[in-house]
Amino acid sequence: MMKKLLLLFAIFMSLGAIAQDELLFDGSGTAPAQQLFRQGPSWNPVGSAVGAIDDGTGNMVIEINRTTNAGAVWHVLPLVDGAGQGTARNFGSGGTFEGLIVKVRTNKVGDASLSARLQNGTVRTPDVIVTGSTDGGTSFGPWQTIILDFSSITADTQRPEFYVDAFDSATNTPAAAYQIQFDDIIASVNTTLSVEDNSLATLSVFPNPTTNKITINTNQEFNSVTVYDITGKRVKSYQNTNELDVADIATGMYFLKTDTGLQAKFLKK
Repeated sequence: MMKKLLLLFAIFMSLGAIAQDELLFDGSGTAPAQQLFRQGPSWNPVGSAVGAIDDGTGNMVIEINRTTNAGAVWHVLPLVDGAGQGTARNFGSGGTFEGLIVKVRTNKVGDASLSARLQNGTVRTPDVIVTGSTDGGTSFGPWQTIILDFSSITADTQRPEFYVDAFDSATNTPAAAYQIQFDDIIASVNTTLSVEDNSLATLSVFPNPTTNKITINTNQEFNSVTVYDITGKRVKSYQNTNELDVADIATGMYFLKTDTGLQAKFLKK
């Protein structure tokens, strides 16, 4: 009996140690990991941290303003925490995380390219195309959920850094300035799933904000849902219910995820 209990305990501990996706940014302005640091001569201003802003709908996002194409085609946007220090994570082949799942949009005239690397590294993830503005730059293109795949990069514990292309991807010549916005940035343990499988589709949750309970409204069946705080720490889990009692959770912004991958944010008052 004792051997069986020890075996079960070992299995439980090993399951508990399995890596999980980690939320790096959820649209909140609260540290840690809630800013990007703009680096390179084509960012205005150069070398400054930028926090979350309202995208015009009440949703908080990170917005970067591209001003010229001076310098290299690519420029670095490392994630930093509220104190301005690097947010290191173990990314790469055999590491804790294989990639970044990023929700992104841009008002660039024409498509933009986005990739990433580890700080001080020389190898970038494959470029991902982000659809630009459809009305000549007046408004942003559609939100897209993309995966930046680190699985071919040797694992290291460093800051993940975004690379965003110059104005004209084909000619690298000056054109109109543009903005790019980031939302829901997640360190992912798996990049073999499709973007659809890793969807950051927003659930309908109400009331939001809430003081006691929230109800999940979706046409997709799910068995469990987990609530995380803005640092990605697991707060509470629920089984076989779409009504979540959050009365005992502290006030603040939270992020929930079903076992089918659907996600949403809510404010607890």
